[in-house]
Amino acid sequence: MKNKIVDDVERLIDNNRSSVLAFAYKNKNRYLTDFIEMLSYFEKYDSLLYKKIISKLNGPNLDDIQVYLQNISELVIIYYILRKYNNFIFEPKYNGKKNPECCFDISNITVNIEVKCPNYNKRILEEQQDGITILPGYRYDNKEFADIVIDDIYHICNISNPINQISLMDNKLKDYLCSGNQKFSNKSSHFNILVISLEIFNDLDEWYRYLYGKQGVFTNNSFYKGKYDNIDAILLTNIVAGHKGNFCCDINLWLLDNYFNLLFPYSLSLSKDKTKFYKDYGIDLFGNETELFFQYLKEIDNMESYLSNKEINEINLFQISRFIEWRKSLNNKNKFSSELF
Repeated sequence: MKNKIVDDVERLIDNNRSSVLAFAYKNKNRYLTDFIEMLSYFEKYDSLLYKKIISKLNGPNLDDIQVYLQNISELVIIYYILRKYNNFIFEPKYNGKKNPECCFDISNITVNIEVKCPNYNKRILEEQQDGITILPGYRYDNKEFADIVIDDIYHICNISNPINQISLMDNKLKDYLCSGNQKFSNKSSHFNILVISLEIFNDLDEWYRYLYGKQGVFTNNSFYKGKYDNIDAILLTNIVAGHKGNFCCDINLWLLDNYFNLLFPYSLSLSKDKTKFYKDYGIDLFGNETELFFQYLKEIDNMESYLSNKEINEINLFQISRFIEWRKSLNNKNKFSSELF
């Protein structure tokens, strides 16, 4: 069966000669052998699942880096779940046959997963525009919100002169919330997780602010007034960091365990049973970084009386980046792939 899998991968590469997989094949990188190992695991687990995944990979153009990053983000999550949890179902159908990526069971709860990967090509083009100051903002056309973001920039950066040609960078959070809400079940026995696959720490910081910053979607004053209460938690992960073709580290880039994963609950919407599930199981569903992050936040709360307003503002803007510094200072011996950060 291994030869069949290799044949399938070679056909995939042959049809996508400019893809990341083709680059890894040409350079004899372990990235490709680890990919084949993952596919072998899928086939051994369920040959029908393997066929569905190969068919899905053959469908889109993997030479398109955005298509590729979306697909591999889904595969990394699925591979992790298959290795860790029980009663896996690929693309379960809910709400008029709309489907998230997968579901699995823990205790008496069905966990549903939907994976999204922001468009990095579009982001790069936005950042390269001459003469425009790009601000990390929500996809939202409300002038009041734009004014809030601009006021924050003036305050944090101590800017006194007017800023010209300001535009807010587009992000898809609003669309992701809406899409996920339609795909997920609203049953009390289901816990629904929206996964956002990102790259660098600045991305993680930015998306954390989309959740908990001023008018964040997990706050009482969310900028988005639409319906998204079927979403119980959002996972921020830096899967993209390992899959853009650099391959500078000698680790298995298909293992979610080697990435940085933070699962944040939508506490304003969770029932008591779901809150208990999150505390009992969800907080370490994707590793122990989430629990450590909340420990870090408590440390910051205890230190606030000793910090200046400038230091507090900087921490609020780069919460996760600061956490990584704090995390490393613990000299924790658990596996932590600093090469990806």
